[in-house]
Amino acid sequence: MLTVEGITDLPDGFQLDPKPRPVVFMRALAVGLAASLVLILVLFAYLAITYQKPIYLLAGVVFLVLAAGSDLLLWRVLQPLVLKADSTSVIYKSGFQSASVPRSELTLIFKGQVVQRGRYTAWIQSYVFAISAGKVMFAAPAFWFRSEDVDAFAERLGVPVRGDFTQRVTGAINEAPT
Repeated sequence: MLTVEGITDLPDGFQLDPKPRPVVFMRALAVGLAASLVLILVLFAYLAITYQKPIYLLAGVVFLVLAAGSDLLLWRVLQPLVLKADSTSVIYKSGFQSASVPRSELTLIFKGQVVQRGRYTAWIQSYVFAISAGKVMFAAPAFWFRSEDVDAFAERLGVPVRGDFTQRVTGAINEAPT
């Protein structure tokens, strides 16, 4: 594999690499969670041996099942985003979400803001992938990718990049080509 300008060439296409800092943080968080899991299990084993009460071993097993399950779920959710292009489509994967658009239909990557709803509603700077008539197919948060890497990704796809993260996008892009 060859990495050039934040893009990794794959046997079946190419992939946009995320910024290194968020990825390192997520990996450190995962290692910290795993280390704390091991330390707490050692504590339960120590208590069981010291006080000779098997209830501590049972508590340790229950903790292991609950903590391992939640750690696996957290690991899945905290995975870095993947933007990949193969010969037929552009694929976006994030945690439990996945979307794709045929390469032949992709007409624009727009730097704008999309709404993220949850406990709080917020407008998030994102790279919005659109097809004809500005219809939004998916949006990748800009936090994960460098602007120049997205520009190089778009150049390889043969689609223009427009916008400057000031316009809000809801369903369709209302940006005339310049």
